[in-house]
Amino acid sequence: MSDVVIAREATEAEKEACFRIRRDVFVGEQNVPEEIELDEYDKTALHFIALKNGAPIGTARAVLKDNGQTAKIGRVAVVPSERKSGAGRIIMNAIERSDKTKTVQTFVLDAQTHAIPFYARLGYAAYGEEFMDAGIPHFHMKKTAQAKP
Repeated sequence: MSDVVIAREATEAEKEACFRIRRDVFVGEQNVPEEIELDEYDKTALHFIALKNGAPIGTARAVLKDNGQTAKIGRVAVVPSERKSGAGRIIMNAIERSDKTKTVQTFVLDAQTHAIPFYARLGYAAYGEEFMDAGIPHFHMKKTAQAKP
């Protein structure tokens, strides 16, 4: 099939495509203020990109914390035409299986409330109280990392 989606760590050149997807989704669709969408973590985060027929269709980032024991996943975004295609799952799997996350014991994220079922299917559990981030309701979620071969 020619439209296979592949997710991997983004090259420096691909990072701008990641940022463009994020701006389109978070700023354009969800009205997140642009000045908080890109932040200081983007300089050190691991950025992942999903490609379909070579075109960027999704992105996410992982910020390593606690000496690489914890990875905070964020800025998960897929272009509207590719939602429900499996691209989000493929991106999440790429992050969890990356060589750069091999020391991670716990993956954490702040999920928009409507996306909790998506992350739950991937093994993440919500905890704590609902909170607002950029005017959007969220829950904290976490998952224990699987042993890597």
